[in-house]
Amino acid sequence: MNGPLNAAPHVDMYTAFATRDWFSAWIEAFGGVGAGIWETVPGDPNHSAIAYQRERVALAPMLHVPAALSATNDHTPRFDTIGTIADPTAAFERMMSDLGVSLLRFDYVPAQSHLLTGLRAKSSQLWYGVDFCEDSPYVNCDLDWNAYWDGLGSTRSLWARRERKLMSDMKAEFRCLTDWRDVEPLLEQIYAVEASGWKGREGTAINQSAATLRFYNRSIRDWAERGWLRLFTLSLGTEIVAFQINVLFRGVLSQLKVGYDERHSKLSPGQVLQLQLLRWAFADSEVHAYDLLGGGGKAGETKRKWATDAEPLYSVTVFRRNLPGLLARLRFVTAPRLKHWITGKPGKAHQPIQLRSGE
Repeated sequence: MNGPLNAAPHVDMYTAFATRDWFSAWIEAFGGVGAGIWETVPGDPNHSAIAYQRERVALAPMLHVPAALSATNDHTPRFDTIGTIADPTAAFERMMSDLGVSLLRFDYVPAQSHLLTGLRAKSSQLWYGVDFCEDSPYVNCDLDWNAYWDGLGSTRSLWARRERKLMSDMKAEFRCLTDWRDVEPLLEQIYAVEASGWKGREGTAINQSAATLRFYNRSIRDWAERGWLRLFTLSLGTEIVAFQINVLFRGVLSQLKVGYDERHSKLSPGQVLQLQLLRWAFADSEVHAYDLLGGGGKAGETKRKWATDAEPLYSVTVFRRNLPGLLARLRFVTAPRLKHWITGKPGKAHQPIQLRSGE
């Protein structure tokens, strides 16, 4: 990707979602007994580390291999190692040995992550493959606002009319909150707004799972204390009708959770908030990109209407040099490539992989 998401200078963290606090909260909420943080230097939390969850991966109906997967799920925007790993080959081989697994798989990995850049630079003796995972639409906020607005096409007139109705005629209030003392009293109301929509009907809203609720309460407080939180709300009087939970880190504003009150759906409060947020982001010199996170699912089409481009995210699979690792490599690399060679079509399980090996 050529754009602001990979333009920031090298620092210890590529993404806001590769901190020990983030992974600790994730593991507590979703990880279970098979999850943890593997340290590159045992017993020293000041060095780099990798968050994982243990699973058994099926190679065939009666054949499984032990694996360690990234500590990720549908609440994960990006995955990366905690810090830079100096020697990926030695680290991943020791991680597989320590955990007793023959396969590592990491999802939602950006091209400029420490994990992928380290592998590509320093892993000539390692078996690994890179698959496409998903696209993440984003808006380049370094563009001229008028040029961006004109590029939205015919839909912009509809959005502008609804923005005028809510903001000018109905006196709606747009706010950006960063302080935990301001945010905490609003969380219950915000979660209720999210649950008023399709997520509530499908049982996936934050407040419908005790574990998910703990995860977001803890993460939002951590982001606020770090100065990263940007909670955007649109209110009519004292009533929040739409919200977005965002994190601002290294010039990238990342959209994590959104919701609007369906009782006001005819006013399109979610889209009006989106437009107000974008005006704010283009005017703020700290913001270079607005990451809409994930181009699939129910909201994917709408996100792409706002986006100027999309960043590809990858799945990285590392195979141990033993018999189960070899079988996994045959299953996930050789078989899809052979099928593609015979049929001209990628295999269902995986897109063609760029394999790296020391052979």
